[in-house]
Amino acid sequence: MVQSSILVLLFFIFGQTAWAQTVTLSGTVRDASTGEALPAANIRIVGTSRGTITNADGAYALILQPGSYVLIYSFIGYAADTVRIAVNEDLKRDIRLKPTVIQMPEIVVSGEDPAYQIMRKVIENKHKWSELLKTYQFEAFTRQSTRLDTAIASIVETYTTGYWQVGDTLREVIKQRRQTENVKVSQNLAAVGGTTNFYDDEIALGGFRFVGPTSKDAFDYYDFKLLQTHEGDGPAVYTIQLNPKSRVVPLFFGTLNIVDSAYAIVGVEVTPNEVYIFPFVSEIKFTYRQQFALYEQQFWMPIDIRVKGYLKIGIAGVSVPSLGVEKASSIYDYKINIEIPDTVFRKPRRIVVAEADKFDSTFWAQNEVLPLTGEERKAYQTIDSTQTFERQLRPTGPLMALSWIAESPLRYFAVRFNRVEGLFAGVQYKRDTVASWLGLNASVGYGMSDKRTKAGIGARVFLDSSRNYSVGVEGHTTIGRFLDDGLYDSFSIALASLLSKNDYGDYFYKKGWALTAEAKPLSRFSIALTYTNESHRSALQRTDFSLFYRGRRYRAHPPINEGLYRGVRLKLRYGGEPFAPGIITTDYVQLETDYSDRSLLRSQFEFNRYVLRAEWHQPTLLTSYLFPPTLYLRLVAGTSGGQLPAQFLFGIDSQYSGLGPFGTLRGGRVKEFAGGEFVVLSAEHNFRSVPFLALNIPFLYKNGIEILTYATAARMWSGAARSAFLPRLTDGWYYEAGIGLSRILGLLRVDVTRRFASPRTTVVTLGVARIL
Repeated sequence: MVQSSILVLLFFIFGQTAWAQTVTLSGTVRDASTGEALPAANIRIVGTSRGTITNADGAYALILQPGSYVLIYSFIGYAADTVRIAVNEDLKRDIRLKPTVIQMPEIVVSGEDPAYQIMRKVIENKHKWSELLKTYQFEAFTRQSTRLDTAIASIVETYTTGYWQVGDTLREVIKQRRQTENVKVSQNLAAVGGTTNFYDDEIALGGFRFVGPTSKDAFDYYDFKLLQTHEGDGPAVYTIQLNPKSRVVPLFFGTLNIVDSAYAIVGVEVTPNEVYIFPFVSEIKFTYRQQFALYEQQFWMPIDIRVKGYLKIGIAGVSVPSLGVEKASSIYDYKINIEIPDTVFRKPRRIVVAEADKFDSTFWAQNEVLPLTGEERKAYQTIDSTQTFERQLRPTGPLMALSWIAESPLRYFAVRFNRVEGLFAGVQYKRDTVASWLGLNASVGYGMSDKRTKAGIGARVFLDSSRNYSVGVEGHTTIGRFLDDGLYDSFSIALASLLSKNDYGDYFYKKGWALTAEAKPLSRFSIALTYTNESHRSALQRTDFSLFYRGRRYRAHPPINEGLYRGVRLKLRYGGEPFAPGIITTDYVQLETDYSDRSLLRSQFEFNRYVLRAEWHQPTLLTSYLFPPTLYLRLVAGTSGGQLPAQFLFGIDSQYSGLGPFGTLRGGRVKEFAGGEFVVLSAEHNFRSVPFLALNIPFLYKNGIEILTYATAARMWSGAARSAFLPRLTDGWYYEAGIGLSRILGLLRVDVTRRFASPRTTVVTLGVARIL
């Protein structure tokens, strides 16, 4: 509340619009000869920093106090019109601008294009005034419309005050906002958003960092060509074409408009080059327009930003309406090199004051900057609260059936298939938020081949409102799997078993209970301690069924070391929370230790077991990309002491029925290696689409196809494996390396791996594309 009061006070200190009686000057700006509307025509009040632009229909509005004004109406390529107007009541004034004379440049036979000399002067003059710019404040209005296919799906609008100082980023305070009824007010964060300024050496746009056309290195990255010169009553305006010299570096295509004598940019219209690629986007069109005006006779500041974009999602099996975004920001009332309180720059980049959500019709009437178009007015009238953006954008298609199953009553059914249980069918319930402090889970089912009932029930109690501390208890009689990284779930195992008679799991029966305490004292650090009391019994293969390969036999099922297991597991993790491993990158370090002994815990087993897991990624090249080429490293290592039972042996995960996630031995066989000590180091470098951009293969880079190289080294030792069990060890170090293509159909990757360990072989595997 105190912060909001301070911000409101700042508005009044730094130039809020006066609440005196006002009148509205409105009208349209059109081409004098054709009558065509001129969108983003510039209207400036002479002698002030006030002004506005026209909307897409060529309409404008200025809220003024009664009096006489001199206004300049201008549009690039047209002769400006200076008009003296006495405004004592609401007044409509339509303006017609005449095109200027266009002079085409002489053909350059030898030497450089005249555009280069013009741009040198622009860059030289830029440094003369930009170094004097220390702070500024502005008022702004922003309207952002979202389209699905061709219709407007939502509109958000805000009035903001912006503050900037050299060495810092733009801070904006949202002081009034409104939106169509289908948008939650908390979702309306429309703003200028860090004024993209084409005078900057580096321009941040959509997560990419582009080389600016006025940077000191501009001539290394761009070709400039003088297209034409507009000549009228005032200074000539040069239109210069901008062409990138590289498809790999983020650069712009488009045009710059340069005013003669001042050699300053007054207009920009650009589109990004080929590097502007996003995951799962099959088609993207994006245009950025901006105009500049002279303030205090030396500073060329942005007066508007107009963005128009279109994209289409390209994922096999998923259909999504094409998405369009139109954003217009009008920036006015600049105050340059004023003193701004330091407290402003201690705030977040975007702040919403409490009063912003109390719709003030008087404020909106007295501050209208950019009139609504007819289509926008209709959208406000017809879009209701039921037409949420999420509902309108909801994907359809065969792949979305999986999402439907996850939300349908079928989620309460548990069905799996393996060579021990055969077909298992049951019901399950899991809810993490029965209450804010309670989570519950329960399941029961029957294996048709082993003729056993499995059941479990558990509860988790959260000890704080943030759910960072909890205790849980679980009782069960069920089937367990030999320890592995859990890369293949029961659905994958059932599918591979039924289709190719390949069961990845090794199983045993366990009956007992477990008690767990979890804590997350820091945002990136968590700890879990579990005590387990279980009876372990061997499971036998009970079925040889498969839909195909009736003559093939399943891999032999191993026995376990039976007995009463009482043990403690401690897990420490630092880093991001696990989410879709192998698909979403998470840097982390995790240490797990298992301990069981006969004296203290009265277990029939006596061993200790330690596992270290770590993943790390580092951008390597072209860090100006949103998703730059990146190196991924994964380390998994384990050691043990005492007498390690078979069900607790370390195994090195391998490819499975043609599937090969990151970190597995893609050239390995299922359960090929097992023992008491091991290490696996995997490295993968994703070059993204850069090689295809460099080679100019549009089909591949436009579809976001990525190329990767990778290598894995691994070794397994016998360690503390029990003497009754014969470990399966690597013959020295195991090595493999390969190359892959990712983002095929948006979701898949294909890898070709060469195994250098005996027996040497080449393997082709499929995987899921890494998103981040």
